[in-house]
Amino acid sequence: LDAAKAELDALQAEIRDIALTIPNLPADEGPGGKGENDSV
Repeated sequence: LDAAKAELDALQAEIRDIALTIPNLPADEGPGGKGENDSV
C-alpha cells in the first residue's frame, strides 16, 4: 500500500508539472482590440 501511495504521489506531481506548462486560454467575453497590437 505504501508503494502504491508513493507511485500515486509521483504521478500526481508529474501531472501537475505538465499542467503548469499549459497557458491559460483567453476568455471569450474579454475585451478584444482592433488588432493584434491592441489586444491585452
